[in-house]
Amino acid sequence: MARWTVDWDCGYETGWYYVIKDNVFDIDVLKAKRRYEIKKGCKNFTVRKIHPEDYKTELLQVQIKAFSAYPESYRPRNLTAENMNNAVKDWIRNGADVFGTFRNYESMEKNEKDKFKADRKENDDSLVGYSVLRKKNRVIYFDVEKTDPDSEKDGVNAATVYGILNYYKDELKNGCYICDGEKPINHQTHFQDYLEKYFGFRKAYCKLKVKYKKGVGAAADAGFILYHKYLDHLRPPYFSAFSLCPRAHGEAFHLRTPSLHPVNFCKTERYHQFNRYNDRDSR
Repeated sequence: MARWTVDWDCGYETGWYYVIKDNVFDIDVLKAKRRYEIKKGCKNFTVRKIHPEDYKTELLQVQIKAFSAYPESYRPRNLTAENMNNAVKDWIRNGADVFGTFRNYESMEKNEKDKFKADRKENDDSLVGYSVLRKKNRVIYFDVEKTDPDSEKDGVNAATVYGILNYYKDELKNGCYICDGEKPINHQTHFQDYLEKYFGFRKAYCKLKVKYKKGVGAAADAGFILYHKYLDHLRPPYFSAFSLCPRAHGEAFHLRTPSLHPVNFCKTERYHQFNRYNDRDSR
């Protein structure tokens, strides 16, 4: 199956989009409450670029904690040191930028410091999140963001995104953009809404084209007809906004929404790892 997009950033709603940031972030344009939440996060946490080889154990611990907050059906079963080692090798081989989010020791309450000192020496910072971004030409792909759920109330996600935007501000000035991925359909997430609401990301609308291999189109059409006839009422709530309609063989099937023109649609190709299934920082 081949898939591609056309009419990139067309300026009108199509039903398919990527969430991007293509200008420098200006915190002063935000409402006071949102400015406060970001500044609180920056007070409690520090974000800096790291060499992942030096933090493999800590990265795995954060990953396990992050996935523990996902619904059980979304949790991967292969959170092992070996797989983290392989991921780190891939990041290095692909030239990815890896950022660590560290809790600032001095920002902790006394009881938190006492607990923290039980495992680490005083004034040592603790890794509570990490992000992986990959630049290709003008696009900076926001591939991974994972944080410890226990740090969310203190603004860990706000600090992480703010630190990343600050790191890439020169690239954003010079025509690059950060891409947080396409419209999520395989899982529920509020992270893209959070990026739009707090950090000025926006939807770049386009049209997604799909072409089946010879002979596959007929089977897909039959499957969707049966789905609508017998199983449509069982679909998850997050599919309630649209219906899937088959098209002629060799073409794509439609995505229809109540208020939008039909556009081409298919299962998302890239598994984009968001930090949370239901991000409590995006309220």
